[in-house]
Amino acid sequence: MIAGYGMHGLGDKALQTFNRMIESGFEPDGVTFVACLSSCSHAGLVSKGREIFDQMDGEFKFEPQLEHYSCMVDLLGRAGFLKEAYNMVKTMAMEPNICVLGALLNSCSMYKNTDVAQDTASLMYSHRSAMTGSYMLLSNIYAASGKWEDSAKVRISARTKGLKKIAGLSWI
Repeated sequence: MIAGYGMHGLGDKALQTFNRMIESGFEPDGVTFVACLSSCSHAGLVSKGREIFDQMDGEFKFEPQLEHYSCMVDLLGRAGFLKEAYNMVKTMAMEPNICVLGALLNSCSMYKNTDVAQDTASLMYSHRSAMTGSYMLLSNIYAASGKWEDSAKVRISARTKGLKKIAGLSWI
């Protein structure tokens, strides 16, 4: 129910359902927390998402996993809190994966923030999590910001490493 409400932009309804679940004595699990954080992300409920994330480790004694960090980075990034999202990535209790870093890089693209994008890409490359799409997204962020030389350097770097962009397919 929580995930369904969240997917349809009904973040408040998702959180009401979560609260009723807690009041009824049910203990939330990792999937429930992902659904709540994702709902907050898509509805722009930043403070509520922060509150739930903090409750995980505190009130519920549930250690956040990569998927929860990914949701929080997405939540903060979508809301424009790119530095805070980057700081969360840097201070995570575990090594960030491509999902966490990709969420941040995508937000950098939305806000054309080349500084955080470059730092995020450096983390991707140092963790060997980079994929062709990450290189192309960084290149596009530079291009959208008018930094054509940087855009070209990223594409050349991807080509030198033997990474090739695979054309998208769709079936209708």
